[in-house]
Amino acid sequence: MANNINFSYITADCPEPKTLETIAAGDKIYYVQGFKVFQYKYLCVHPTGMGAYHILIDACEEPVRVYKDKLELMLSQKLVKRQDANNLLLSNFHRKIAEINQEQATFSIGSDDFPKAI
Repeated sequence: MANNINFSYITADCPEPKTLETIAAGDKIYYVQGFKVFQYKYLCVHPTGMGAYHILIDACEEPVRVYKDKLELMLSQKLVKRQDANNLLLSNFHRKIAEINQEQATFSIGSDDFPKAI
């Protein structure tokens, strides 16, 4: 699920979003997947992975090996601060609530869409 949220409000006093070319050891990475925010610290390119893998440190201080494509996906969200991740998460919640409300609007109690009791 691609998130097409524009974070163009990022100003000069805020850090720039990281890319695969600009990320350095110790940089924080925030990633929203579904209804959960993941926080990592970038460690390095995997020493034997020939650039295909990167090592991240998760919130529990455990190393996580990710593919280059997955890291690019994570960085494409352009989440610079935790607040950006929280805003995206909130946006996902609002979108899901709107979907549920839309589905509920199509059904009504007593409608022929529901099976009748025998």
